[in-house]
Amino acid sequence: MFFRSAHAQVFLMAFVLLVQLNLAADPDQSHLPLIDRAFAEFKLPSTTGIPIDPLSPSSPKTQGMVHIFTLCDCPIANAYAPEISRIAQEYSARNFDFYLVHTDPQTTMDAAQKHAEEYSLNLTVLLDTRHDLVRVLKAESVPQVFLVSPDLKVLYKGRIDDRNTAYGKRRAEPNSRDLRNALDAVIHGKPVPNPVTSVIGCYIPTLPLLDSE
Repeated sequence: MFFRSAHAQVFLMAFVLLVQLNLAADPDQSHLPLIDRAFAEFKLPSTTGIPIDPLSPSSPKTQGMVHIFTLCDCPIANAYAPEISRIAQEYSARNFDFYLVHTDPQTTMDAAQKHAEEYSLNLTVLLDTRHDLVRVLKAESVPQVFLVSPDLKVLYKGRIDDRNTAYGKRRAEPNSRDLRNALDAVIHGKPVPNPVTSVIGCYIPTLPLLDSE
């Protein structure tokens, strides 16, 4: 019995080591799987007045689509409004599509537009009140960010930067500007250095239960 148990442990350790070696050899494996277009055919209402497919590049030159999930009443997400606007302005000029995605099922277009005006958010705003994009990207919190390539690989998933060290604790300046680093890596044709980071923020509300009667 002991022999079998020890043998199993050795096999498990060897398997784990093999996986680690493969990941080290190919850091690009750390991105999420390719998004299945069959489960991602939808358009979301936008402040432009035209429904938008958030997973389709806006032009042949597009280097990636950036989805920043938010809530009107999340103070952590709202505190990032100036940096979100700066990043969107700087990198839109370098052929990235930026979308601020509202995830509260109760948010109306008027409320989303008012929120954008109040916080001077200069990017296209989408309403994902049915959680179509939330479901496809497996978003969990705000302000969680996803950088998606034109061929639908998730290249980066996580925080905007590491300014927030814990709930209620915030640095004056971040040590790591993770979203900017990811965008710069794509621009220079390199793998994203830290493709998955944790987010300190607010949970995305769940969808209301459908009335079964």
